[in-house]
Amino acid sequence: MSVRRRFLSAAVTALLTAGLLAPGAAAEAAPPGPTDFLSGFLLINTNSRKCLTVDDGSSLAVQRPCRDQRSQMWRMRLATWTGLFQIQNLRSGRCLTIAAGGKDNNNRAVQAPCDDAQSRRWRLLDAPGDTFLMRNANSGRCLTIAGGEVGTGVPAVQNDCDGHRSRRWSGELIGGNRP
Repeated sequence: MSVRRRFLSAAVTALLTAGLLAPGAAAEAAPPGPTDFLSGFLLINTNSRKCLTVDDGSSLAVQRPCRDQRSQMWRMRLATWTGLFQIQNLRSGRCLTIAAGGKDNNNRAVQAPCDDAQSRRWRLLDAPGDTFLMRNANSGRCLTIAGGEVGTGVPAVQNDCDGHRSRRWSGELIGGNRP
C-alpha cells in the first residue's frame, strides 16, 4: 500500500470515527474545540524528501532528514467543521503557524500555542502525484521550503499556492516505509 493510501486510509477512518463522513451529520454544529483527527505522522516535502521539524529550544520550523523523531511527528486536529486543521508538533505540543500572523510571501513558519488564531489553521488541498498543499487559513498562502532549497536546516515559509514541488507535501504515518 502506498504512503498516500496509508495516510489517507487513516484519515478516512478518523473522519468516520468522528462522524464527519456519516450521512446526515449536522453541518451547522460546531465542535467544542479542536479534536484530534490524525496523530503520529511525518510531513515530508516533495521537493527535498526531508521532514518538517521543530528543533529543541526553537520555534522555527525547518526541514531535516527524516528520522522518526518526536520533533518531526505531528498531530492533525480538526479545528472547524469546514475542514480547517491545527497541525500540532508532538514533542512541543505547539501548533504550526506563520510568524506574527503574517500574510506576505516568505513569512516564516513557526510554532506557537494552539489557540483560535486563524494563522494556526490550515486547509489541505489535493496536489499532483499523491501529494497535498497546506494552505494557511489566515494568509491564503501555502507552506513551502524557502527558495525551494533541498538543504538541511532550511526554514519553512509561506508562498503562493502554485505548482512548485517545494509547496507539495506527503504524510507518512510512523512505522511506514519511506520511498
